[in-house]
Amino acid sequence: MKWYEMTTEEFGRLVDEKTLVVVPFGILEEHGPHLPLGTDTIQVLHLVDMVEEELEKKGIKTVVAPPVHYGQSNSTRAFPGTISIKAETLYMLTKDILLEIVRQGMKNIVLISGHAGSQHMKAIERAANEIVEADASEDLKMMVLSDYHIAYQLLGKMGIPEDDGHAGTIETARVFEVREDLVRKEKIKDIKASKPFPKFRILKHPEKYIPDGVIGEPPLPNSLGMGKEINSYILNKLLQLIFQMLEQ
Repeated sequence: MKWYEMTTEEFGRLVDEKTLVVVPFGILEEHGPHLPLGTDTIQVLHLVDMVEEELEKKGIKTVVAPPVHYGQSNSTRAFPGTISIKAETLYMLTKDILLEIVRQGMKNIVLISGHAGSQHMKAIERAANEIVEADASEDLKMMVLSDYHIAYQLLGKMGIPEDDGHAGTIETARVFEVREDLVRKEKIKDIKASKPFPKFRILKHPEKYIPDGVIGEPPLPNSLGMGKEINSYILNKLLQLIFQMLEQ
């Protein structure tokens, strides 16, 4: 069920404390010359739609909340089109959303982000931790992760480079499977590998190390057809995590 498609009457009748709520997070961020700025949002929305479908088959009522389209990013902020909000803003927004979900009486919540930036994830995790710690009933179950915590388990497998990263093979293949029309295939052949970021450095201009906006190896042109298999792997692993959370 999509939260924003229900009427208030339907919501009150259909949703209860056993309902699972999935809150997707994306970002507006450069993804090289070949992928759209909404890449992370496109990926996570496709994933949560599949999650909803599979859970409903199992008889688990699932509500997908409207996505949070904005997030925090450091390394790509200087590129045209990227919108990075402050981590504190993301934390406060996430906490307010969670407070409202809990106020509705729901006890099972998954927050999943298509963007895996460290400060971005820390902001979401901070908000979730505070809500769980403050729950007097102690039966609130919550999970916070990025789909890339799962996707990067495939590094070095299926022909995916070990140092695949932002806007690389996995992301390109996943977007191609969902929105082939948004992948500029002709641009892929000219993308150059990024330079390694200096370890432990706080960089004012990290974009200098990723001139083409791709972190790691450039996407493999012959990997465009891998998206379905990658997305299925992520879906199955995520479903396992959700089942474990609901059963514990």
